[in-house]
Amino acid sequence: MSDILDSMRKTSKARFSAHRRLNSHNIKSLMIVIFYSTVLLLTSIAEVLDFKVDQAVFSVNTFKLIQISLALVILIFSSIITYANYAVRAEKFHQCGLEINGLIRTHELNLSSGKSNINLVNLKYNEILKRYDNHSYIDYVNSKKGLSLDKIHHNLKDNATYLILMALLISYTLKSLTNLV
Repeated sequence: MSDILDSMRKTSKARFSAHRRLNSHNIKSLMIVIFYSTVLLLTSIAEVLDFKVDQAVFSVNTFKLIQISLALVILIFSSIITYANYAVRAEKFHQCGLEINGLIRTHELNLSSGKSNINLVNLKYNEILKRYDNHSYIDYVNSKKGLSLDKIHHNLKDNATYLILMALLISYTLKSLTNLV
């Protein structure tokens, strides 16, 4: 009886781990696209404003090559994000984890009142699993480690650091462009 409960708990934790991992991929991928789009926009604005490029730093052809490269990077990352469908997949893993947790709670309540039917629980558990994709091995490993508040704080700090670095890069690019105009 406890084997199925243990399996459900492990699966639920792994599904929530997959949810966090895919949400993180989605946010970071979008930040990359936003960053490169902003740089491409700034280079295009500089060109429209007849920005004079110092020949020692960049030739006009190099400037245009940078724009083409940025457009290509944006196209590639946009395609990856669309194909990977991180946000939708993350939400499905979250929903699966919620359903399994609901089944666990129902099973525990039925156990305490003596009305538990292990065959019915196993059937419902398998029905839930069939409706959703399986998580990756890394999600299982991460769920075994557990997610303490320190790790959550560290992950949020990493995302905040990433956002700050992106903002600094954009700010530096803007400042450089305005100083050269």
